[in-house]
Amino acid sequence: VENDGFDLGAQRRPIDRNDLPDALGAIKNYELRIKEGKTDFSFLIDNSQFLIVSQAKLAETGDYNLSADRYREVIHFGKQTHPIVKLGDLVSFSQGIQVPINDQSKDLKNGMTRFIRIIDLTQGNQEPRYIQDVPDKYKVGKKDIIVVRYGAVGFVSDGFEGAIANNCFKISIEKPEDLLQKYLLTMLKSEEFQEYIKVNTMQSSMPAINHKVVAYFQIPLPPLEIQRQLVDEIAAHQRIIVGASQVVEGWKPNLELELAESLPEEEA
Repeated sequence: VENDGFDLGAQRRPIDRNDLPDALGAIKNYELRIKEGKTDFSFLIDNSQFLIVSQAKLAETGDYNLSADRYREVIHFGKQTHPIVKLGDLVSFSQGIQVPINDQSKDLKNGMTRFIRIIDLTQGNQEPRYIQDVPDKYKVGKKDIIVVRYGAVGFVSDGFEGAIANNCFKISIEKPEDLLQKYLLTMLKSEEFQEYIKVNTMQSSMPAINHKVVAYFQIPLPPLEIQRQLVDEIAAHQRIIVGASQVVEGWKPNLELELAESLPEEEA
């Protein structure tokens, strides 16, 4: 926790930065998973705004140091050691805009832009909607990553151009010299990120996630060349999986015919 909603002056005046609600939500989700009997939290150690540290680890040196950075680790890939970096140190976040349905058009007219809704991301077969042009902060380009923050929480997509709805936010890479878009997209579609989202989702009638929570998600940051290699290897594996699925789909045996051919013919 870096900010508690008040400045550090003697008067403790309110400020707009407050980490306590997110911290409380994380603790409640942790307790909820414990009550549900889910006790494997190893995936949280490097990928959360908080760390889970055993009492034995705290007591190793005898000083019970509660500084989180002391217990953060790095990930080793063969002979390489790559730093673990918070997403918020590499990217920026921007929430979409709320547009009443009566202000959405099915026809593209002058001065309009594509309006990207959750249903466009998750289904992709819906008739597009358009709205009057809006400021750039609400717009995405094809290289921007879109994350759903309400309902289908954590759904990740890219390749769209237009303005996003307010139940989504975009992630823009601020340090392209350190981070590839395809590598980041791969990290955000990983099981680790989806599990992180699941644990940190605010529990209510409509599940939700705040981009401030996503900013704490940590990823290994190898050099760009290794990022490219990892992305290419994962893409190759996915092509193999797709090809195998198509083979399975195309193989529809006629069991009755095969059984008939395998049985001996009856004598006249």
